[in-house]
Amino acid sequence: MIKHFLLLVCVAVALLAPPTASAHGVQPAGTTVVQDLGPYTLAATISPPTALPGPVSVQIAPQQSFSGLVSVTLWLVPIGAPSPTPPPAHVISEQGSFVTQLPITGPGDYELGLQASGQGGSGEARVPVTVAQQPFGWVVALIPAALGAFVLIIGGAMVVRLRRRMSPRFNELLTSSMALCALIALVAFVATQLIPANVTLSLSGSPTSIVPPTP
Repeated sequence: MIKHFLLLVCVAVALLAPPTASAHGVQPAGTTVVQDLGPYTLAATISPPTALPGPVSVQIAPQQSFSGLVSVTLWLVPIGAPSPTPPPAHVISEQGSFVTQLPITGPGDYELGLQASGQGGSGEARVPVTVAQQPFGWVVALIPAALGAFVLIIGGAMVVRLRRRMSPRFNELLTSSMALCALIALVAFVATQLIPANVTLSLSGSPTSIVPPTP
């Protein structure tokens, strides 16, 4: 029984030890869109969150020279939803850039709104994006399930041993079952650390420029 306890301790240490590198801590690759906003050409790099709910990261960088400062406003809403009250604008120069976080609650089709205004004029555009989440929860669920089975087998073995002597064959079966549970838990844990983030973001259509109404 001592070796069973030591095996459980080894599994617990392996699962509780902080990983040196986790795929969930790495920002997924972004999608870059170059869009004209009136007289200004800006590049928007849109990166999905590492988990849902979470923030979509948007980096804005100028793609041309311009004089003065440009005020850029961003928002992200589900497609079909009314535009929100414009958030505070970011001010950039031709050499500047900025990154902002736009929260979302779940997968679906969204619309990224971009608005720029400066000395040369103003412009607005909409970029349709789709956020998807791949099925991955069952791998995470294997960890507590396997550890729970591990503990139940140990508990059952202790009860049986207190009541009667276990045969070598039965003892070997228990040991193999516990080793299998420990192996499943370890493999599932390693998979959650190495499998890339399961939230993806892609363009679901072409950006649309918004023409301001003629006075």
